[in-house]
Amino acid sequence: MAASSRAQVLRLYRALLRESQRFSGYNYRMYAIRRIRDAFKENKNIKDSEKIEELVKKAKANLEVIHRQIARTTSTVFRSQFCLENLLHPLHVVTVVFCFIECVCK
Repeated sequence: MAASSRAQVLRLYRALLRESQRFSGYNYRMYAIRRIRDAFKENKNIKDSEKIEELVKKAKANLEVIHRQIARTTSTVFRSQFCLENLLHPLHVVTVVFCFIECVCK
């Protein structure tokens, strides 16, 4: 494997591991990390440049999938936390209760 190709594969490996660390769920995170490590260990002795290019393309596609999945789960978690915080904020609850009491007492 050429030095630039080796460097490219190592950058890709580190990027996959780094992005996998961003999964919020422990099981998802550990599964992704285990799969990445196993795949790279399994394919570390491949010398055929065409096969290496094919595997690099596949790894880049998987990196994009991880990006999308993390972005989707992060935005969903943020939105749900934001909405729950607004609904369950103590001042909001007190305000709603006072408005309800005022309406009932009139």
